[in-house]
Amino acid sequence: MAQALTHGYRYRLPSVRDAAGIHLATSAPAGFEQPFLEARLTNPAAIATAMRSVSDVVQSRHHVPAAMLAKILIEADPVITFGDGLLRFEGFSSCCGVYARADILPAGLDIDHARHGSTNVDFNAPMRAALAQVRDTDTLGLEIGSEAFELSDSTREESVIERKVALPLRWLRGFLEVQAVNRRMTPVATLTTAVATRFLRSLPRSGRSSEAAWVVPSGRGLRLGSTERPGAIRVAGLARLRALQNNLRFARSLRVFQDPLTGASSWLLEGDTLRFNLTLSPETWRGFSGEGQALNDLAKPTKSLARVRAALGWQAQIAADQFEDTHADAALALLASEGLLGFDVSESAYFHRVLPFELTETLKQLGTRQPRLKAARTLLEEGRVQRQGTSTLVDGTHTVRLDHEPATCTCTWFAKHKGRRGPCKHVLAAEIHALESAT
Repeated sequence: MAQALTHGYRYRLPSVRDAAGIHLATSAPAGFEQPFLEARLTNPAAIATAMRSVSDVVQSRHHVPAAMLAKILIEADPVITFGDGLLRFEGFSSCCGVYARADILPAGLDIDHARHGSTNVDFNAPMRAALAQVRDTDTLGLEIGSEAFELSDSTREESVIERKVALPLRWLRGFLEVQAVNRRMTPVATLTTAVATRFLRSLPRSGRSSEAAWVVPSGRGLRLGSTERPGAIRVAGLARLRALQNNLRFARSLRVFQDPLTGASSWLLEGDTLRFNLTLSPETWRGFSGEGQALNDLAKPTKSLARVRAALGWQAQIAADQFEDTHADAALALLASEGLLGFDVSESAYFHRVLPFELTETLKQLGTRQPRLKAARTLLEEGRVQRQGTSTLVDGTHTVRLDHEPATCTCTWFAKHKGRRGPCKHVLAAEIHALESAT
């Protein structure tokens, strides 16, 4: 049975738009006394469209078996992070197969008050409708949080709206896994807005939602192909790309990236005031939460973790070379696997994020609840991992080669997935054994 926790989203009032601007209600922790961002939008229509597109993705589903509908968080509210002048809205489709993020750049915000912070925001139906009506001629302010959200005063407790939801751990794991995929992304194509518009309009409007096609670079553009060829991107569920269309008018270009290991792709619209990123899993039925791409990071011990964590700030970009530590790469990867960092393909850098749920212990336990990682540690504890020359013998029957990329194993899991869905338990056991032997 899928694991889930009962969690309360606590809203003092719903999000609204009025004559003064957009007021985004946040689910604030106790002690939250004031907004962490008050600003005016310099490009209101484009920014409102991008915000609504993230909400559209969060409310969408592209592969959810009917029997699972009651167990999946459909009304998830987007996560917001502000730091270093950049505001990010991000979220997953309910099937966890599509990750969307809108980055409002410093040029898009005329800031009155700001401090770093992360939270989730109430995107209700009236707010979505209001965002759809925003025009460039509007003078629009944005407020994230409100003094009315002061939860420390018990006399206001009765006016707090608390939506109880079942929060599946698979939804949280999506944040841990998508950054591992994005770190490997390599650029495939760059299109002008006009060329990107023609390509997106050429996509078929009918057909099975799970049907796959090959997107082939052709001259300065892209076209659909029926077979695999060098440089082609396999996209399952072309309908998942439609979230890009409404955002084309603010963009200067569309950049396309692909993960060479899993086949996941990332589609990035870039403009002067914002970026809109859409990352698609390799198949509609493959949610990022089940990929296992972060397992290697979860298995790595690092002596630098406390030092890097202490130095971590709310920068819009975080790279290993800013830390005077030879082990910073491993520490950053581990922090990302805990959800404390996201990864931005446009900058090839991490950014700081704190998941806005009171689930600190749950996040710490995610590693121990990964079945493959738990099984690997059991193999080690029982002494069933032995180094043999250039290979490792695991469980007496499986040979692991760590000198390959990715590492290989003779088990049926590796034979089926070839490392595209993360390492098997035998590879994980061999990697942990090698790391422990080296220390």
